[in-house]
Amino acid sequence: VERQRYARMTPLEVVEAYMSLKPKARGRVATTKAGVNRSKSQAKTWGDSQRRQFKAAAFLFGKSNGGKPLARTRQEDLNRFYDQLNRMPSTHHKSSRHEPMTIEDICVEAADRVEEAEKHEESITFTIGLDVGTINRHFANLKKLCTWLASKTTMRALDFSDYILVEEE
Repeated sequence: VERQRYARMTPLEVVEAYMSLKPKARGRVATTKAGVNRSKSQAKTWGDSQRRQFKAAAFLFGKSNGGKPLARTRQEDLNRFYDQLNRMPSTHHKSSRHEPMTIEDICVEAADRVEEAEKHEESITFTIGLDVGTINRHFANLKKLCTWLASKTTMRALDFSDYILVEEE
């Protein structure tokens, strides 16, 4: 029964379950006056920025995969998501107009706006394609979610190695 419940969860439902069951352990190293390093624990909580970024990956992937359960993710879904992140405008979801739109529709609209601007020799105020660091973060968070979900239900193994890239200096 529990396995089936997890198998039906959308990416956003999985992220909520993950964050409620797996508090984010954070620690830092403290140096004493004698210069000795010792581990000092802190509260096991999610920071606001971490929470927002972790949810953003699930939100965007859920919009990319049409809201199907995360456990049904296939390699093709990751390929499509990677392609979309590389075509998405930097201004995605800054307007409430994007909320009901699919990721693909947002990408197509941005490409059309760029084409129109070029035709009229106008400048645009956004870039196409998210930066490597942002894409890496989305895929690292998605990988963490999928690995965790695979321990809870039957889920195909996914290869994330093609999506998490080394940033150019």
